[in-house]
Amino acid sequence: MLGFILQPNLPLLLPTRSLPMRSALHITAKVLPGNRLEVQLPDGAEGQEVEVFIVMPIVPAHTPDSRIALLAEMSRDPGIQAEIAAIDREFAVAEMDGL
Repeated sequence: MLGFILQPNLPLLLPTRSLPMRSALHITAKVLPGNRLEVQLPDGAEGQEVEVFIVMPIVPAHTPDSRIALLAEMSRDPGIQAEIAAIDREFAVAEMDGL
């Protein structure tokens, strides 16, 4: 069998040696607690080394509504409120010093 590959910056296709065809499975799985996956393969695969490709779903960008919700959530966070209070105190001291 004769195959061809594209070489970068070369307009020609160069012949390659015959490569064996590999089997592929497309399996959809849910991510389990602890960010783990469990995949069950067909019979006859036990003990074989396989390659696994993970394709993550497309995550939509934040919408204006979700940004507002995030800011509202942050406004209730005690740690963030403590940081804001510390910044306010530093600003007040700087103002009193005339800076």
